[in-house]
Amino acid sequence: MKEKMLRSIWLRVCMIVAVVTTAFAGTVWANEPITVELEGFPATSGQIDGNISYSTTGGTVSDLQYPDDPTVYKDNLIATTFTLTAANNAKINSVTFHWTTSPVTIAYSAPTNEPEPKSGTVNANLWSTDENPDVRYRLEYPQVTELNCDEIVFAKAQESQDVFSIDYISVTYTPGDLDDDITINAQPNDASKGTLEFNGNVIIAKPNPGYGVADDTDNAVNSYTITSGNVDVVRKGNYFAVVPPTNCAVTINFVAHAGGSSLDFEKPLNNYTDWIIQGFARTLLTTWPNAHTGKYLGKTEDNAQTTFIRTESKIRYPGIFSYYYCPMAAVSGSPVTWKVLVSHDNSKWDVVDGNELSYTTGWNDGQSPENVWKIYSVDLSSVTDVYVGLFYEGNGKAAGVDDIQLTTATATVKVSVSNSGLSTYCNNRALDFSKSSIKAYYATATGTTLTFHRIYKVPAGFPVLLQKTGGVTDEEVPALVGDAPEITGNVFVRGTGAAVTWLENDQKYILYHGEFLKANENPVATYRAYIQLPSGNQVKDFTINLDADDTGIETIGDAQPTANDAIYNLAGQRLKKMQKGINIVNGKKMIQR
Repeated sequence: MKEKMLRSIWLRVCMIVAVVTTAFAGTVWANEPITVELEGFPATSGQIDGNISYSTTGGTVSDLQYPDDPTVYKDNLIATTFTLTAANNAKINSVTFHWTTSPVTIAYSAPTNEPEPKSGTVNANLWSTDENPDVRYRLEYPQVTELNCDEIVFAKAQESQDVFSIDYISVTYTPGDLDDDITINAQPNDASKGTLEFNGNVIIAKPNPGYGVADDTDNAVNSYTITSGNVDVVRKGNYFAVVPPTNCAVTINFVAHAGGSSLDFEKPLNNYTDWIIQGFARTLLTTWPNAHTGKYLGKTEDNAQTTFIRTESKIRYPGIFSYYYCPMAAVSGSPVTWKVLVSHDNSKWDVVDGNELSYTTGWNDGQSPENVWKIYSVDLSSVTDVYVGLFYEGNGKAAGVDDIQLTTATATVKVSVSNSGLSTYCNNRALDFSKSSIKAYYATATGTTLTFHRIYKVPAGFPVLLQKTGGVTDEEVPALVGDAPEITGNVFVRGTGAAVTWLENDQKYILYHGEFLKANENPVATYRAYIQLPSGNQVKDFTINLDADDTGIETIGDAQPTANDAIYNLAGQRLKKMQKGINIVNGKKMIQR
């Protein structure tokens, strides 16, 4: 018992070290179940991931009792038996099928189930329904749980019954422990873009917001790189199974990309864990114009006056929200209104920029059904840190939607500096300039002196001065997941798009070709800024010349030096008195006009 406890403590210490270093090795600290899915079967046998394989026996579409529409069974497995097998000491926990079938009862047996074999049946004996009177095939989602087996076999229960057709399967399993003498080292290509966890021989990629694992087509970047060892890596989503599990080193490659969530209604509604769904039903497209590759769409429940689909969590930086809608419905003459809403607290919801879509459903003679589905998109980039939802209002008839998608903004922002080497800038997102070639400054004013402070993490909506010798176009600057610390005293003010004017009692300056000039009815855009000096400040005009050092603190003023002050020009030459232009007096920059 003592040895087991010490080993458990050691494993937890390994976990802490691994999280900090983002490099992992060897024995795992936890064996939590993971879920992998397969939709569309490329062959009668194959891998679902590196630990779970499948095989089948028998069956063609012609063997089905009611092959009403052969296109329904495209990419499906027609089988009399379907076997799942676990390798590398993994244990199958549960299985969920999505199958298209005519009446069949499926028997299952798990001969290696622990502590004892398990068997049973799943009844798929369903005929036509009132909703779909002409359809003999149905998509069902039977689930077998409480398994702990190396293998499970599904088969038709009686010889006289039909074969079955599988088009989707979800398997939850627990990976097995690695041998103590096996070491798998894994690290991300960039720890700022994502982290990794271990689960047996499975590396789990955890991308940071705005990033994802390369999909093998992202600028020729592979999703992983084997840097040592003779192993294969089988990817399934963000899971990477190392087979066989032997000593090796693997790098998982994260890239910046638009992320987000989608809802295509091809799975049961409770499978879409990123969304909260109320008042919607999932239905076959048989009574709706089919404009998409799927078989299903979402429709408002009968007699529902209001329904909604919203994100389960807040979205830090939402991008584009889009959905397909169908004005031709099963019931014509129904007034329908869709609203894209956002909320900061999940209680008060606001329409985004008046985006409300209203129409009356109906069948239009002579209109091709394939051309009926229409897409509606809303740009949400002007809001941050919100729940996002699609809301319906109507008279309780059938209103159809499909292929809902929400993209999120990328984790970097393209920032440019003019050829003069200076630009003002303001962004709705918090940015990190710590590794950028661009330097960011804010300014404070005291008396006749402006002090420019270099800043590395710029808060959202905070106006700054950017400096880059020779300028730069579209440099990628990382966005912060949260906000940066608040800064006070900044004399830079964000533009509003309106004209800015300099007054004696309201001194405002705009940047023009590398120089700040008195504002003269000049408009300043919302992503730009201008200087507004405190009331009573004596600075009348000035020039900025930031040194290319890492301190980032420069001062400019128009006060006169005393007789004992040391005066230098910008070339470092000692001067007897101030000269016109910029002078360095006791380490401070002063301007002589």
